[in-house]
This record gives sequence, structure tokens and C-alpha cells, in this order.
Amino acid sequence: MIENINQPKFETLCQEMAEDCKTLNAAGVAWPGQQLDRMKQAGVYRWFLPVQQGGAGWSNHDLTLAYLKMSQACLASTFV
Repeated sequence: MIENINQPKFETLCQEMAEDCKTLNAAGVAWPGQQLDRMKQAGVYRWFLPVQQGGAGWSNHDLTLAYLKMSQACLASTFV
């Protein structure tokens, strides 16, 4: 689980997403399901929810920075 954008785990997620994107595109795979699974395992889907609702409660500032960085790795997966 990635708790903030300063963790090495966040950089690793972005690097893996970028590599997957290149590999999947080269293989002609239409949609990167592996990307979405990586994001799930990293807790991305909880980042924007308040802690009271089981989320991570990230600030809008940190969410924006994280999504910008992730979109550089794989825009399609980040958009979803």
C-alpha cells in the first residue's frame, strides 16, 4: 500500500506501469488489465476517499502530483 507520493513504492509503481505500457503496446494488447491490477494493489483507488470512509485521505495537492506522474507512465490507465 502506497501511503504517500514520497515513498519509493510510488516510484516503483510508475516505473512498472511505464514498462508494462511499452511491453503491452508492443505485444498489441488492447487494454492493460495488468496496469489496473498494479494500481489496485498499490491502493490507488483509496487515495481520494476520506479516511472515515476507508480511504487514504490524500490531499488534492498530492493526488494531482501523483496522477500527473502516473499519467506520464501510462495515460490510459491513470485516466481510468
